[in-house]
Amino acid sequence: MRNDLKLLLEKYIPLGILKGVEFLLPPEVAIPFVDDLVARNVKINGCGLWKYIDRKNNQIVALLGAGMMMHDANKETVHGRGEAVKNYIQNHLPEDAQLVSLIYDEDDIYDLVRELGNH
Repeated sequence: MRNDLKLLLEKYIPLGILKGVEFLLPPEVAIPFVDDLVARNVKINGCGLWKYIDRKNNQIVALLGAGMMMHDANKETVHGRGEAVKNYIQNHLPEDAQLVSLIYDEDDIYDLVRELGNH
């Protein structure tokens, strides 16, 4: 699974920003990324929201108190979690949210993001 996730991340990296273990995507790109993760049976626990403070230099800041978390994630299916996150992105983003980072249930993805960000 790790190689499959690495290939998927490599596909999306040019469309987003890597900051430490955070992988941020514009909302319209985050939707198909969620679909691709769900297709690989990756559990998503929620999302964080970000905005640019200097777009030219990719300087960003987290929107505190924004985003969503599954309150009872253990009871949700992978598909159900993905749909909930997509619904939030599509229908409930604050106006100033310009980027989305996903909160994964699997440490492998954070390790891969860190690894790819160091190259």
